[in-house]
Amino acid sequence: MQHSNNNTQLLLRAQIEKPSIYLGGDALHLGTTSSSSSTIEQHHHHHHHSMKLDDNNNHHHPDNELKPVWLSNVQTLLQQPQITSILWDVEFLDRVSENDWATFLVDLRHNTGLSLEYQFDVQCLHRYNANNQHLIVSRLREILDLASAKALQLQGNVRKIVFVGMTSHSGQLLAYLPTSLMELEVYFSPESSSLPGDQQQQQQLDANEQRERRSRIENMIQQYVANLPELTCCAIKYDENAEDQLPISTYALASLLRTKQLSKIEMEGCRVESDPDDDVFHDVPPDHAVFEALCSNTSLVLLRFRSGRIGTSCAETICRALEVTNRTLQYLDLGNMEIPDSVAGAAFKAAMRNQVLRGLDLNLNSLQDFGFSSLGRLVCMDLSDNFLGDEGALQLAQLIPSSRLDRFNVAENCIGPIGGCAIAWSLQHNNTITKIN
Repeated sequence: MQHSNNNTQLLLRAQIEKPSIYLGGDALHLGTTSSSSSTIEQHHHHHHHSMKLDDNNNHHHPDNELKPVWLSNVQTLLQQPQITSILWDVEFLDRVSENDWATFLVDLRHNTGLSLEYQFDVQCLHRYNANNQHLIVSRLREILDLASAKALQLQGNVRKIVFVGMTSHSGQLLAYLPTSLMELEVYFSPESSSLPGDQQQQQQLDANEQRERRSRIENMIQQYVANLPELTCCAIKYDENAEDQLPISTYALASLLRTKQLSKIEMEGCRVESDPDDDVFHDVPPDHAVFEALCSNTSLVLLRFRSGRIGTSCAETICRALEVTNRTLQYLDLGNMEIPDSVAGAAFKAAMRNQVLRGLDLNLNSLQDFGFSSLGRLVCMDLSDNFLGDEGALQLAQLIPSSRLDRFNVAENCIGPIGGCAIAWSLQHNNTITKIN
């Protein structure tokens, strides 16, 4: 069994610098992980420990014999209060002996870090046979059950859990999430069918497979994620190297929007879509479900769709909810989503009516000069990498002097000298903008 590839290790990087324990099938690492590093393994210059987890140190040992070096290291490291992140892969969960595993759980139970982050690399789970998969899932569940028990006893709290290499068939892993969880990040990996057949038959098979996959993910979100009472941040992301997008049903999005405590939703690389066949299982049409959920939402601050796809009607529905009722959302990101001018127009109309919306990101789309009437109370706006021309620049120039913009990006558009001069003039009459591109 080979260890995780570089793509997975890239996804396993921590977002901020933090002392971490990495429990992989081939080594134990302690380092200061940061987003600037390409892989976790490269942090060997920061208090780094590395011990092979091979047959020589992965054996059953009586209490009066020496323990494996990796286990002794873990016992030492877990006593250090600065440890805030623990990372596992499935090979480690599979290969550790029963005695060592029992000892490890005891050590983990005694660790009382108040803001631990657990990361699980489950990318290779499907390569194991049924018995080994059962063992891996069983041990992962023990870890998560322990996190729940510690939270109830106020001995510590796992605030964030990250799954890397998730597939739509791995939904049972989310069934064991601690109810006290506040942040969840799930990176999905591509799933492809290798069924034979001619091109037309293969297209039909692919369509059916995508429909089933979307349905599995919808059930996963509705059953396990949307019911976490303390969840405040939820990120569902797709492998950035994949050529397609992760299919997310519109109803699944509505379920997330109905989650009471959720303040951030990030769906990068996702394709939000509706299927007429799904409507028979729901009481209201998909776009209306999203509209009702967002109108009644009083907790969501950030909604990010990026590098994916969203239906025009669904995107316009989101903007309409912001225009009509929602007064909580402060940041909307529709960057690199192939949205048309009509959605951009709806977004700016919402900004004009909505006095809460502060950030709007529409970069990397195909927007043209659709007509700017107001910037509302926007503080940051990104319209870069579109097709705005002089007419749009002239319209913006009339609005910038009285706007509240702090950051403003219109780079990589089709603005000529006339539009450029107009924006330069408007900047001379604005005293809020600190960064422009």
